Parts: sequence; structure tokens; C-alpha cells
Amino acid sequence: MEHMNRQHGIRAGISLLVFTLFFAMAFAPAAYAGQVVLPSKDNVLMQTNGPDSEFDDGDYWTHPDYGNSPHIFWLEIPAGVNPDFMINLQLWDPESFSNNPESATDSDEQKGNGWEATDFSLYAPDGSLIISRTYAGGDVTTSQQWVAFHALRAGDFGPGMYKITVQVAGDDQNGYKIGVEDGNADKLAANGNEIKLYAQRTAFQFVGEGELTNTFWFNVDQRDTLRLLVFDLEKDGCALKYISPSGVEYAGTLTEDGMWNSDPASPNLPLHGGSDIIVNPEQGWWQAVVTTYHPSPIVRQGNQFILWPDDLLFNGPPTIHRGMIGDRVWLDANQNGLQDGDETGIANATVRLLAGDTDMAIRSTTTDLDGIFIFQDVPAGNYKLEYQLPQHFFFTAPRVGSDREVDSDADPFTGRTGVFFLQANEARLNLDAGMIPKHLSNLSVTKNVEGGDLELVPGEELLFTITVTNNGPHDAANVRVVDNLPAALELISVERHYDAGPNPLLWIETLLPAGESRTYQVRARATSVLGELENCAWVSSPNKDVDLTNNSSCVVVRVQQEYPNASGIKIGDRVWKDDNRDGLQGDGEPGLEGITVHLLSGVDQTLVQSDLTDADGLYQFADMPAGSYLIEVVLPEGYAYTKLNQGSDDELDSDVDQVYGRTPALFVINGGSYPMWDAGLVPYEPPQKSNIHIGDLVWRDENRNGLQDPDEPGMAEITVNLLSGADESLVMTAQTDADGRYLFADMAPGAYILQVVQPAGFDYTLPVQGDDRAVDSDIIPESGKSAAFSVLSNTDYLTIDAGFAPFQPPVVSNITIGDLVWNDANRNGLQDEGEAGMAGIFVNLLSGLDQSLVAKDTTDAQGGYLFKDMAPGAYVIEVVQPAGFIFTLLKQGVDTSIDSDIIPESGRSEAFDVIAGQAYLSLDAGLAAYVPPVNSHITIGDVVWNDLNQNGLQDEGEPGMANVTVRLVTGTDDAVVSATSTDENGLYLFADMAPGNYRIIFTLPAGFHFTGWNSGDDAADSDANPVNGRSDEFTVASHTAYLSWDAGVVENAESDLEIMKVIEENRSYIYRGDSLAFVITLTNHGPDDAHGITLIDNLPDGLEFIEASRLQDEGPNPLIWREEVLAVGATVTYRVRMRTTEELGGMDNCVTASSLSFDPDLANNIACAQVHILVPVELSSFSARSVQGRVVLNWVTQSETENLGFHVYRAESEAGNYVRVNEEMIQGAGTTSSVRSYQYIDEHELKPSVDYFYKLVDMDYKGRLTTHGPISAEVAVPTQHVLEQNYPNPFNPETRISFSLKESGRVTLTVFNVRGEAVRTLVAGQLNAGAHMAVWDGRNDYGQPLPSGMYIYTMRINNFEEKRTMMFLK
Repeated sequence: MEHMNRQHGIRAGISLLVFTLFFAMAFAPAAYAGQVVLPSKDNVLMQTNGPDSEFDDGDYWTHPDYGNSPHIFWLEIPAGVNPDFMINLQLWDPESFSNNPESATDSDEQKGNGWEATDFSLYAPDGSLIISRTYAGGDVTTSQQWVAFHALRAGDFGPGMYKITVQVAGDDQNGYKIGVEDGNADKLAANGNEIKLYAQRTAFQFVGEGELTNTFWFNVDQRDTLRLLVFDLEKDGCALKYISPSGVEYAGTLTEDGMWNSDPASPNLPLHGGSDIIVNPEQGWWQAVVTTYHPSPIVRQGNQFILWPDDLLFNGPPTIHRGMIGDRVWLDANQNGLQDGDETGIANATVRLLAGDTDMAIRSTTTDLDGIFIFQDVPAGNYKLEYQLPQHFFFTAPRVGSDREVDSDADPFTGRTGVFFLQANEARLNLDAGMIPKHLSNLSVTKNVEGGDLELVPGEELLFTITVTNNGPHDAANVRVVDNLPAALELISVERHYDAGPNPLLWIETLLPAGESRTYQVRARATSVLGELENCAWVSSPNKDVDLTNNSSCVVVRVQQEYPNASGIKIGDRVWKDDNRDGLQGDGEPGLEGITVHLLSGVDQTLVQSDLTDADGLYQFADMPAGSYLIEVVLPEGYAYTKLNQGSDDELDSDVDQVYGRTPALFVINGGSYPMWDAGLVPYEPPQKSNIHIGDLVWRDENRNGLQDPDEPGMAEITVNLLSGADESLVMTAQTDADGRYLFADMAPGAYILQVVQPAGFDYTLPVQGDDRAVDSDIIPESGKSAAFSVLSNTDYLTIDAGFAPFQPPVVSNITIGDLVWNDANRNGLQDEGEAGMAGIFVNLLSGLDQSLVAKDTTDAQGGYLFKDMAPGAYVIEVVQPAGFIFTLLKQGVDTSIDSDIIPESGRSEAFDVIAGQAYLSLDAGLAAYVPPVNSHITIGDVVWNDLNQNGLQDEGEPGMANVTVRLVTGTDDAVVSATSTDENGLYLFADMAPGNYRIIFTLPAGFHFTGWNSGDDAADSDANPVNGRSDEFTVASHTAYLSWDAGVVENAESDLEIMKVIEENRSYIYRGDSLAFVITLTNHGPDDAHGITLIDNLPDGLEFIEASRLQDEGPNPLIWREEVLAVGATVTYRVRMRTTEELGGMDNCVTASSLSFDPDLANNIACAQVHILVPVELSSFSARSVQGRVVLNWVTQSETENLGFHVYRAESEAGNYVRVNEEMIQGAGTTSSVRSYQYIDEHELKPSVDYFYKLVDMDYKGRLTTHGPISAEVAVPTQHVLEQNYPNPFNPETRISFSLKESGRVTLTVFNVRGEAVRTLVAGQLNAGAHMAVWDGRNDYGQPLPSGMYIYTMRINNFEEKRTMMFLK
């Protein structure tokens, strides 16, 4: 039957209480012209059986409700069927079986029309008789065969309900069928409409091969119980289940041959026993899903039975509902809320039809490949649709435009339409839903080495190129690119300034549009570490990335020794006697022979090689491996080292220091020659007595206050170097004694610097604290040196101290502070495209409390600077102004990432607070080239004053406002021409300006707002727009003064603002993916009006903005609203709707309020609402394994919230049709935070060596479903025959018996009583290898209940037998 598996079937209307069977119809060709060509029995495609059919044809009883009344059937020909469409009606075995056979004494009237006769009649929709035929009992020409009844043309009587009556005479029984066939020789199409045949509580038959499934519908009214009766549904492979309107499934009971599953509705019905009773059934349309299996090689085999919901009486013809509801679910690619021509449908989206008054689910369907869905045969009434969002989608804007055919009807928050009324036979096919995918991006990263050379030697440089691409479909925000250099690579430079680093390097792209790429180049040098080095880069963003396999890229380079035995490296030069002590090799100054020279490792100063100078004082080290080295010249007796690094010629100076005789470390590469490491020696001369003493104390500053307190001890064995104040060359070295004292005696007059070598485990203390120079520390921590000082003969300098505090490991705060110093070429105070960073600018980080120096940095080649891992607290950025530049305008525009944060007058930023884990990377400084003024004699200016009476005019006694920033900008593009500040009288002036068009921009001082403007006399009014502080544009000419551009300001009054934030409906606990609304209320408690109000609502990661009742000024994160004024006692309300994301747990959503007015109580200027995002089940594990032909599923929950329970679904492929395998819901734990473990064993007809896929579905108290999985397990063939212990045991009313077969064979499973008598055969037939299960209900083979007690069950297959016992309790 071509359409047998559609969801059409038995229906019972509440109003008419009718129970009907309806099949969709497919036809085979036949002839016309009044002659019906009879099909064979096997070719009947749609049929129904009379209610008194024999076993092989149907049922077996005479019901008192029928008596001699006719059996009634209905044939529906819908409107729209082609009028030339032909329908052939046939009858199977219409002759009757009579209890009163015809005899010779019967009258003619009795013969053929009496007790033995059956009448079949066909009536038109208007009730007129079309044809009536009588079939006599015992007629061999009509017995057990198909006969023609009537050939009906659809247009002869029009569309509608045709009635067929069957009148059986007397108490005779008649088993018959009515068949319908396509009567068109040319297969004339029926225009897609379905012809249906309805029958009242009748038998029906499946015809076909393999697994056949039909769904039958029946409508249940309000009642306490629903009893469901089934007759003769016994065939192997049959299954029956009932599904309620809300989707709850109930397992139906199968029958024995010719028996009922429950007590019959009449004493005349045969009894099987058992009961399918549902207590307090839902009202509405129920489904009965019936499955039977017809194995090959039988091509067409019938299985017929009766389905009879009890107490639904026949009461006239069925009500046929032809109403239709549907349309399309589509992908709104351009997010305009309309279905455009090229926008595709969304397949497999779930749509539910709900009752308009109760929201009860009536039906559910899914969209096809084009996004189309339709509900057919819907009666008139009130309805609404519910569209369920697929993962990673949200709804588009609803009801856009005036064309209801192309808009979206789904509410963005509920996914539902409004309530609509469907009239009888109406087709409502314009109910659409547009969906928009959440932000998705496919980020990819590639990393390669320029030139492709992946093999290098120590000291060789290489350039990495990292390319990050957003392959779409959406723009990606806050893209993070990380490059992790291995320790064996030394970073040299980075082409694009990084946001954090240097290892790992981190770049953050605020926005990477779809289709665009960013490139980063990193130059590094290989150190002396040999081997393979892997250098990887990663990319990520908050967007969902559709392909995570391309989010990292690695390059493996190999560092190897180019010359393992002869590197070609040469290091050396000369040791000479510096006769004139000038530190340079002069003509005639001889080399020194026999001086020991050491080559030391530059890493750990270990000895590598040694050499002695020759007769010319020359030495050389050759063919050592590439790496870092230094030279040490051993000082012979009677000599001292000469001056270091004198002059500019490195080949003539001395390269060893005057204390240790060592050079700095040098990195050498293969093949390199380094013949410039010289050492000058001078005859030692004892110092002359100058009576100059330099010294004091090195002490342990325990309390870190920078002062020598009485109980703080000195530090022994600390190295102290005395350096020349001229060139910082080493003059002498000493070590502190046991008390921490050091002394340099008899030094020559001149300038010196003291250097104190920092010991391990200590930091320099604070320098120059307090007023007493004798107890402070004189060493600058950054250099480890004092300031230069001069000494005179016969004078002691014994106050040069050094304090050390025990080292405190820095807290890894992950606080980074920094950004950019740039050349503001157009002087507008903003970083514009093409404006370059400025290298070599000194940037200081100062304490925000006392402006003391905390750290220093110098901008790199791109103008970037960075301070890492700073302690939480308050700071100030100070930028040292370079010559020829001035600071640009402060805080221009609204984008803080591209403005300048340095106050021009001080060169410092405002103080700012930092907290752990945060990056503060928008503290910029713009510098503009200094431009001398033009000698034009054009002056522009006037005054900024405090308008005390707020009348907008400068009145006598109203004072000027000092230190107000005033900017002169061009009238065309607002480019800043000059900036200044008002003096103590509020006056300002721009002199010698060029002729042209200008505006004035006044900056509001803190705590003030602008007065009204243009209020009268232009010389006395205010020219500043109260909203933005800008004047009108004006034109100036040479030799003219423009001295009437004033600005009045008014001090902000006192206003106590209170902000409150609550969750609408008090929904603090909400499920993932749901929406909720926050209500923000702002009130001004006075005593004055509040001006310049700003509200900032910061969204946590777990919330996604949808809409706000008042349009925000900025957003969506943070959301910012601005109110110009809020009167005393006034309240303003903002309603913000959010949607929860994938984040779980509790989170605060906070809003803050501020204004230009003084607020006496800041405690009520912030309000937070806490949201807890829940999922019904937090699953920590879900696994499957095969055991003896079964699949054991285990899962563990970390928490459960309103969890009703679980269902398990199974399929034979990951994308296959998943079918529920558990009969009853697996009970959940409700609401709990405890860990719970669950297990389910699947033993339902599993096939060996097949991979089965499982999904776990949990349902909460509101019926919301969450799916987990799929997972899979391959069913292994059992290795032995196993008979399991029944479960439950003891049992009542039924128990399950599981068994496994290692091979196919004939199996019997029999239950015996304790006397050894067989009471029930559960299995008797051929079974395949694998897992199987049988159910025993405590009844014998005749359906009679058995007594309580012990029973034995035995399984036999081939030569195997196993027994077990079980206990039945009543």
C-alpha cells in the first residue's frame, strides 16, 4: 500500500462520538465504460472488513448493537478531485452464511431475499440511492472471491460523503470486505487529493511484505478511564502503542489468536483477559501505532484485527475536517524579517499545533527539505503554532512590512504565533517563521617561515609569518591570536605591536570582518640550543567556530651545528702595556707576552678554553661552537687594568673591566671572526693620600620604608663599586664587612657614582626618603647606582647608603597597562588611519597616590608600550614630551581606544584603578608637531564664567572660571587648530590665527553644566551649545579681533539618584536558552533636578541582549542610556529583555547610574540582579558497552532540576531514525545537587555485529526535553547460551526474562509449576543469535491467572538446556 504509513487512521469525534478507520488511497489501473475489471485478492490496495467477518477475514461475533440494522461505511471524495476520475468498488465474499439453509419448501420470496441474503447499497452525498445489490447466501459465484459492485465517476454526483450500507438478513453472519480501486486505464491523476474509506469500529487488514506500520487517530473526551480493546492482534512481530496528545507513550497489549486483550464490551465477545486501561486520559486526539511484520518469501500476506476504544458509540456519519494550517520555516540570511527570493528553507525544524485556549499540544510535525510544513484535516477552532528553534539559531523580527505572506509570525521570545481562528475547510497557509543563525565564524590560522628554510644554525635569524583569516559567515569580534615562542628562540622584533607579551605574544583584534585576514610577523634568533623546535600559533574568538581543526598552526624548525668539528669561529686580539694610561693602543706601546687569557661561557661563566699571549701580546681561540662567550684576562702581578672603552675605535680600546678583567658576553655564529677583544694593562701605582673617604652602610630594610631604623642590621659581603662620574668606568671595588660597612679611602678629587650590586633574594628599597640624608638609601632601584657626586680633598663623604628589602615574589596579577604613543598629524586628538606610532618615547608608570615612580618603559618601533603584572591599585601614566612636539587634545570623541589620555598641561593621565586579571590597553598619548603661530593679528577669545543666576547672561559679580579647556577647531571638519585653558579670571585668547572658518569648543569643568545660549546681547550671552559645548561656525579676517565668544556654566545641583534592578516575574532561576526581562528603575530623590545622567548596564557572559523598551545610546554591551535631565521626584523605567547563553551557574547583572550633579549617597547608585542559569540535567558521563548480546547504558548526573525522568532512543546509524526502546520512563531524581548514577540494559531484538547509536532524552516537569548523545556500541555475538534471572523477582503483575543465544536455532522457553506441569509456553520457534527477552504476566496458556508461588522456567536450544526459579506474588 503506497501510502499505508501516513499518519491517518481511526478517528472518533467528540461531538459525533464516531470511531472511524481511514486509509490513504493508491490505485491500480483498470478499465471503464461500466464494466469493472475485477482484481485478484492480492491486488486490493484499500479495503475494510464487515464487523462479522470470520477469523481469516476479520472478527467473529454478532454484537447486539447491530442486530438487523445495516452496517454503515463512508466513502469520501474530496473537492478538487478530477471529475473524470473513476473509482471501482468491489466486494469480497458478499454472499452470506445462513443458519437456515435454503430448502425446497422455501417460498420464492424467501429464496434469495430471505434469511440468506445480504444487501449492499450506495448513496450519493445528497442521500439519493445510486445502486443497491442483493447477494444470496451460498452463491458459489460470489463466495470467497472478488465481485464488481459499481464503477463510480467522481463528477457524476460531485464531491462529498457517499454512504455504503450493508444489510444482513436475520441473525445470519457475513464475513465480507469492501475494496476500492483506481478505475482509470490512463492513470488519470486525482490532483493530489486523497480519497478515504471510513468504517465504524471494524476489522482492518495489513497487506504487504516486511515491516508495516499505520497510525490510527481517535478523539477522547473528558472521562475517568479509557479502556482500549484489541482483537486478534497475535501475529509474530506485531507491536502496539498508544500516544497521548502531549506525546506520552503507553504500551498496548497484544492478543492470542481469535481473542480479545481485555474484557469485551459485550458478553457475546470471546474473552482473552488482561486490560489496557488508562486512568484520567488526556482530552484530544490520541494515536494508536500498530506495527506488524510479514517475512519474505511470502510476497503479500494479510494480518487483520480489530482496534476498539471502548464506549465511543457510533452515532451517524463522521465529521470530515478539511482545514489546513502551514507554510514555511526559512533562513533569514539578510535579517530583514522578510522571505526574499534567494533565502532557503530550514529542514527538520519542529512545528507544533497548539490549542488556542489551553496551549495543549495537538499535533507535531517537522519541515521538509524546503522548510515547508502542513497540518491537514484540522477542524474549525482557535489555534496557535509553536516553532522550536534549532541549535545555534534565533528568531528574526516578526510581522515586518504589510505582506503577511512573506513576514515571520513567530514571537522572538516564545516561538509562538498569536491565537487565530480557523474556519471550516479553511486553508491557512501563511504562518511562517524566519530564523537567523547565531554568530558563527570559521577562523583559521597559518604559520610559516619566510623563505621556507626550516634548518638553521645558532645565531641565525628567521622571520615567522602568521596569517589569521575569518572564513565567515559572520564577523568575529575580540579575536585573540597567541604565539608561543619556545625558550630556544630569542625574540628580536614584532611587526604588529602586541597586546601582551613577549612570551607568549598576544594580539587582540577588536573586529575581524568575514572574508578578511590579518598578518603578524615575528623575527627571532636561534640560540645555542640544538634540536627540533616547535613554534605554534592559535586563534580564537567568542563566536562559535564551525571548524576547530584549523585554529592552530605549528612550524617545526631544526637548529643544528653547521660545522661540528670546525665552526670557522675566531675570537681574539691583543694584551698590551698602556704606557700613557689613556686606555688606547698608541704607537710604540708593546704587547705583553705570557698573559693568561680565558674563554668563558656567556651563559654560566664556566671555563671553555685558555690561551697564553705570544711575544706580540696576541691570543686566539678558534673553532668553538656558535654561542655566547666572554673573555677574561688574568691580571699579572704589578699590573692593573687600564681604562675601559676609551674613544670610538673598538679596535684600539681596552674591552675588559677594571675589576674582574672581563669583557661583556658576545654571541658568535659559525664562520664569524671577532678580532677586537683587547686588554690594556698599566703598572700598578698605589693611591696618593688625598684624605678623601667615601662610604657608609648597606643595611637590611625590614619594614621597606627606605630609612635605617635602629633595629635593622647591616648586610655583609655586598659588592660595592666606585665608578667614574664621567664615563661610569670602574675605579675601585669593595665588599661590606660583617656590619654592612664599606669604605673607599684616599680617592682622587672628582666626580663619582656608587654602584651596589644587588644580592640574590633582595630588592633595592625606596630611595631618598625623608629629610635626613644620613639614614636614607641613595641607590636608584632601576640602575642600582647613586646619582653622580663630586668630592674634594680632605673631605669625608660617609652618607652614601644602600638599603635592601627581602624580595617579595610579584603577584601574577595578569594586570597589563599600556597602548600607543602616536603622531597626531591632523591634530584632532584621534588615532586616524595612517598616523604612525612614535618609537623611543619614555613612558613612566606612577603611583596614583603620591605620583612616585613605579616602572618605566620606552615605546617600541610601533609606538607601543606595556607594563605587565602590576599590583592592583591606582596609577597614573606619564609620557615624557619629546622636543619639537606638543601633546594633542585630550579625550576626543567617544571611542576611548583611539583618543589621547594625556593632559597636555601635565603630560600625565588622570589616576585610574586596576584590578587583577584585567587588561588596561587604551591609555594612549597623541603628540603633534609644534607649529609656530602665524603673524596675522587675528585674535579670538573672551571668557568662561559662572552663571550664578542661570539667566544665560554675564551679570555683574558673576566670576570667571579658571583652568577650563578651550579648543579652536576648523569649521569644515572640526580639526583642532589650537587649544588653551582659561586664566584665573576665566579669560582665554587665541592669537595670530590664520584667516578662515572656525568653531570654539568649550570643555565642561567637573560638577558643572552649560547655561542657556544666545540669550541676548552677543557680548554678554553664552555661545556654547548646552548639549555639546560647541559654538556656531564663524569666519575671521586679518587684523581683526573676535572677542565675544563666551561660555556660561552652572554648577550642578545636589541630586540623590537611586537605581533599582529586578527580574520580571522574580525568575531568578532560568533555563539555558530561555529569555527573561530585567526592569531598571531610576529615581531622583532630589533635592535638585539631576543633569547629564548616564546609566550603564554591563551584561555578563551568560546573557545575550535582545531588546530594550527605551532605545539605548550605546550598546549592546555595555548598554548605555543618557538622560539630559531628571526632575526631583521623577522616575524613569527601562525594560531590558535578555536571552541566556550556553554559560551555566549564577551571575550578577549590574547597572550603575551617575550624573553631573553632586550625589550625596553613592551606595544606591548601583543595583544588581542575580540570575542562575540551569539545565534540567547536568550530565557528567554517558557510556555504552556490549555484554552478552545486550547493550548496557550507564550515565551519571552531577545535578538535576525538576527532572521527571529519562527515555532512551536507539538507531542503527548516527543520523538514522531513533526509536524509543524503554517501555516506561526511567524515573529522575526531581531536583537534587547530589551525584546520581543510572543504568539501562537494552535487550530489544539487537542484531549481532551491528553498531547501535543511542540518545538519552531527559524531560522536566514542564515537558521540556534535552537530548544527550549520540553514543554507540557494537553488539557482540554472545559467546555462550545464557538464561538470565528474571526481573523483577519476586514479581506482580509481570516479569521480564532475558536470554542470549550464541547461535541460531529453535528455542523453547517454558514455565513449569513446582509439580513439573508446563503452565505457559513463552517462546516456541526459530530465533537468531543475539539477545532476546520474554514477558510473563502470571497467567497460563488459556489466559487464566495462576496462584502465587514458586515457578521454574526452562530454556532449550539445540542440545542446551538451562533452568531458573522465580517467585510470583499476588
